[in-house]
Amino acid sequence: MWRYFREKKDEIYRKVFRPIPEDFFSFETGEPFNQCIECKSDLNESESDYIIEKSYQDGEVIYEYALCDSCCKDLRGEMSKESMKHLKKALKRPVLKTTIDGCRCCGIPRSELPGFTIVGACVGNHMIFWDAPVLICDPCLETISEGLSKQTRDLLDDFEVRNFPGPPEMEIDLPKTRRKVVVI
Repeated sequence: MWRYFREKKDEIYRKVFRPIPEDFFSFETGEPFNQCIECKSDLNESESDYIIEKSYQDGEVIYEYALCDSCCKDLRGEMSKESMKHLKKALKRPVLKTTIDGCRCCGIPRSELPGFTIVGACVGNHMIFWDAPVLICDPCLETISEGLSKQTRDLLDDFEVRNFPGPPEMEIDLPKTRRKVVVI
């Protein structure tokens, strides 16, 4: 009887924890991410949870990063309660579950989307296939972003500026009508 449960546990483990797909490798290195963008901790040595987020526009990577669980919790902890409720509600009833073949919210296929973001949860060199990975298209991200509090938008803007500063000549005030939203 115990062998049956052990075999079932191993079967579930193999389904849920799989090697990180190449879609989630760093564009810069062509290898899996190995460092948290915030605290610079080694993601493979610690065996702690982390997320990978990559944003695309017209087939090009706009930004990418890995964020360890500790830094992710810190960032989420600073978000307003209203924003957290809004995010949970927006992502609660997915059209597609655990796939990057189409938008989780509206179901439009990836091949038809000019802009989208993919997010995956990982442990060491394995991705967790449970509620992730997911793809969210830019229009759905914009809709989600509109429901965030000013406090949360400012927090995410600060995260973006801190980690993706861009060249100095780009530091001019432009309207933010098409801003990317960091999905944590």
